[in-house]
Parts: sequence; C-alpha cells; structure tokens
Amino acid sequence: MRCLVILFLLNSYFTLAQNNKENILGMNTNTVFIFFDINDTTFLNRVKKINPKVLRFPGGYGNFYHIEGSGYGFKLNEADRSNNGNLPKRIRGLNRIISQQKVTGNYIDEFIQLTQELNAKVIIDANIITAPSTEIIQIIQKLKENNINILGIELGNELYNTSFSDIIEGEKYVKIAKQFSEDIKSKFPNLKIGVIAAPLNRKLRRHSIWNDLLMKEDFYDAIIIHSYAKVIKGIDEAGQMIKEVSESVDKKRTFEIYRDRILKFLKISYGNEIAAYNSLFNNKPIWLTEWNLQMSRTTGNTMFQSLFVSNFLLELVSNKQLQNINISIYHNLAGRDVSGSIFMMDNKKMITHSTYFPFTIVNSFFENEGSNISRKMINQYCFEYTAALSQDDNKSYIWLNWSENSISISKDSICKEIELIEFFGSSLFQDNNTRKLKYKTKKIDDNDEVILRPFSITLCKCNYIL
Repeated sequence: MRCLVILFLLNSYFTLAQNNKENILGMNTNTVFIFFDINDTTFLNRVKKINPKVLRFPGGYGNFYHIEGSGYGFKLNEADRSNNGNLPKRIRGLNRIISQQKVTGNYIDEFIQLTQELNAKVIIDANIITAPSTEIIQIIQKLKENNINILGIELGNELYNTSFSDIIEGEKYVKIAKQFSEDIKSKFPNLKIGVIAAPLNRKLRRHSIWNDLLMKEDFYDAIIIHSYAKVIKGIDEAGQMIKEVSESVDKKRTFEIYRDRILKFLKISYGNEIAAYNSLFNNKPIWLTEWNLQMSRTTGNTMFQSLFVSNFLLELVSNKQLQNINISIYHNLAGRDVSGSIFMMDNKKMITHSTYFPFTIVNSFFENEGSNISRKMINQYCFEYTAALSQDDNKSYIWLNWSENSISISKDSICKEIELIEFFGSSLFQDNNTRKLKYKTKKIDDNDEVILRPFSITLCKCNYIL
C-alpha cells in the first residue's frame, strides 16, 4: 500500500530506476582542500550528512595537477600555455593562497583521508597535457595502496574548449588519450577509462571534428560530459554566466520564467541531448562529471537552485531517457563561490548554501541499491518520486512543489505513521542568507493529511502496520 494523491493526476508517467544509483550521488572536490580543513568536525559532519558516494579529484584543475609539489603541484609556466586569460590568473591566485597557508604536502593526501572518512568511490581527472602517463599511474597506485575504490579515470578536463586550442585539438587528443589508455591498462587492465566528448549544443566546428574523430575509436569505456543548465539570458562560458540579460519584469515573474525554462529542460531538452550523445557514441556509458545550473549570483543559493538540484538528481535515477548516465558528479562540494559550492568559506567562516538541504533529503533514495524509483507529475509544477525495494515494501516519497500553491496529499489507512522532512521558502528567489529558508521535521498520524508547502521539497517516510 502507498500514499495516495487526492488531486487528479495530469500526464502521469512511470519509469524504473537504474541499477547504479549509488554512483549518481557524486561530488566534485574542486578547491575543497584550499579553503576547508577536513579535520574540522563541523565541516566533516555536514559532508557526512550529504553522504556522497563518489568523489572527483582534483576536479577542474586536473589539466595542470601534479602529484609532486605542494597543494595541486601547479607549474605556472604550464598554465601560461593556455590561451585563456582567466585560467593562468586563477591558478596564480590559488597558488598564492597555498603559499600563504604554508602548505607543504600534496592535496591527494587530504583527498584520500576524506574519501576514507566517507567510504566513497573516486573518479580521477588525469593530466594528459602537461604530465607523462607515469604520473597518473603513480596516482592510481597510491590510491590503491590506500584501498580506495577507483570507478574510472578521466582523460583530461574540457580540453575541447577553445581556451586550449593552442595546446591541443581533436587529432592530438585522440592520439594522446589512446596512448594514456594503453599505458594505464597495461598496469591496471580492469580500470575503466573515460574520454571527454565535446558539447553538442554549441555547434562549433572544433567540437564537431573532436566528436567525429572520437566516435571512430574504441579504446575507451565511457564518454564524459558536463551539464550546466542555462535559464538566464546572456553569455555563458565554462559553466558560468559572464554576462546576464534582464527579463525586464519584476523578480517574481523573472523567476517564474526561469522555472518554466528549467522544467522544459528537465522534461524535454536534456533527454533529447542525452539521446543525441547515445546515437553519436553508440550507447557508450556516460559519465556526467560536472553538473549544476549555469553559475550565477542571481540563482545561486536560492530555493530555485535547491529545487533544481533535487529535480535533476531524481531524474537521473528515474527517467529512462537518462539511464545511460551511470556516474554523476555535482559541482561543487566546497569553495569560495556562491552559486557552485554547497559550502563556502568567507573570511574564515563557513557558510552553508541552500543546496546543502536538498542533498541531505534526496540522499535517502540512494541508500538501497536494489530499490526502484518511480516518478509522476501531480501537476505541471509538482512532482512525486517514490522509492521501494519491492511492490509490498515500505515506500518513501519525495515531493517537489515549484508553485506558490499548497497541495494536499492523503495516505491510505494502512499507513500507521508518517515522518516528514520539509525544506521550503517563501519564493523561488529567496536565498539562504541568515538561514531564511526553513528546514523542519515532524510526524503525523493516520488521521492527518500531508500538506505540501509552496516552493518546497518534502520527504515522506511511511511506517506500516504489519
């Protein structure tokens, strides 16, 4: 038996979950070790409440990472080879902070410590343009010596971008990646190798050539993509909005426009995009090693971003169009930015952003690898996701309400008691500064109905009479 929805259902649909749900709950560790002390129990305990199953390292700076050297082992002359003016500047800035902190060890040691604390698996982003293959082999050996479960190796990070056009192009990438794959598999034959596929939505000739060359090869086990959903008009680059265009309406209406765009993306556009990758690469497994909204202070740390994070993650484990994605990594666990990182360090103070709470709620659906997850629409702005090990097993529900209206849910009389966890705000654009967004838990008995608050994420766990 299960909770029944009072409202009539529009456009109901059902899909079974993937079998690899655990690997969908991943986190990028880009800049974590620069700005956070993993021995800080407050920080570590909050990360444990998110309970990521996969961690990615070094996460974003892999093209210039070296295992020898302090911090990320950056060599400034290598970063200067990129024709992206911002990248050398960022790396210099990070190196300056590392130097000021008097870091002597390499961050891989802290990464190993964090991975062991969380009992997580890992994805490693290999430096294939400024390091020999012996370095990634050394990294793999070090991780294995520490009993770390390696899901796979990424051969490079976003090297298809024009910012790397002076360093590498499609033909050269295929040649180097193939050699790295051979070198790695000669030592670790069972290790999975992923190659970076260029975006399909940019319509750039460089990207088309890159993918055409790659699709003809068979030396890799998976393709790697990054997804940053765009709702704000303007210019975006490398997952960030660098110029925003106003909608010329009030804030409430602006975020309603953003909501309609993101729901269209989730319902139609993203499934079509993944289908195009499947067709091009003959249904190779997909590793989604970075995902988020296009990063912007406009949508960062808001209820809007929280609903998106929940919706996207649950779609990955319930939508049959996305079943070929078998690893996903959220960007980013912790750093110093508002819109990408779950935890931000500001003047030596840890700030918890709105995305923290959805992950603590949604991760309950990743606890049992064998459970089935189904989904359906209650209305165009409200969605129900259900998780259960079997038809007769106790079920859990997550409801996402993107609207300003409350919605009533009733439960069958066989359901003895309901435990609710709610996260909600007064508007889509409300942020979590000074904890304005609310997180509450409560229990209700079999005589009470469940009321979904406006702009809310609600977890329902039912206890049944035996």
